[in-house]
Amino acid sequence: MPNVRSRKLNQGKWDRITHAALKEFTCYGYKDASFNRIIRQSGLSKGTMYYYFDSKEDLYRTVIDSILEKLPPLKPSNHTAEKPDDFWLECSTYVEWLFESYKSHRYVAQLIRNVLSDPVGCKNSPLSTVVSSIHAWLEDLLVNGQICGAVRRDLPLELLIDLSWGIWRIVGIWHGEMSAHSGRLSTSGSAVSTLLEFFRRNLEPVVRSTNHSVAPVDLDPVSIA
Repeated sequence: MPNVRSRKLNQGKWDRITHAALKEFTCYGYKDASFNRIIRQSGLSKGTMYYYFDSKEDLYRTVIDSILEKLPPLKPSNHTAEKPDDFWLECSTYVEWLFESYKSHRYVAQLIRNVLSDPVGCKNSPLSTVVSSIHAWLEDLLVNGQICGAVRRDLPLELLIDLSWGIWRIVGIWHGEMSAHSGRLSTSGSAVSTLLEFFRRNLEPVVRSTNHSVAPVDLDPVSIA
């Protein structure tokens, strides 16, 4: 758990530490980030930094917690869509909010991308609990999608979860590269539409044509070997 003394930081010191930490963690990742570089960039003494934070891991967790406080609550009970259109509207709202956050906070945006794009690599990192909560939230979202008919049921749920992570990672990297190349973030509307299209093409129920008719495939995932 983060050191409780960090809660006593005044706003000026907190802003300096946060800016230096976000820059370091997004540029180098958690493993290669240097606590000493963060201390130098913050302009604080080593003694002051170690008073408020026990270690690099403690600082990392504290920064992540401060970011998560600004995110919509990741509570499974929030997923209540009853129709496919309602489900995809809900998904659109989540994605749009994330892209708007990207535009407002560059370093926070990259840190969130890092977390969401590599859940496997995070399993043994200080972010393991964060990744687990997002995984549970995503699982519940997809189950709700299956119940209301928005998400396919012919594949195992775990595969659908991994597929969703993969789509987010690939599209997120593409969006970041395009933004870096152009020198600015692409319009959030375009980015949201692109990401949702990938999700819908891969997650919506499959239809098969039989004598010029279509029917949804709704198989029990348990029966898939």
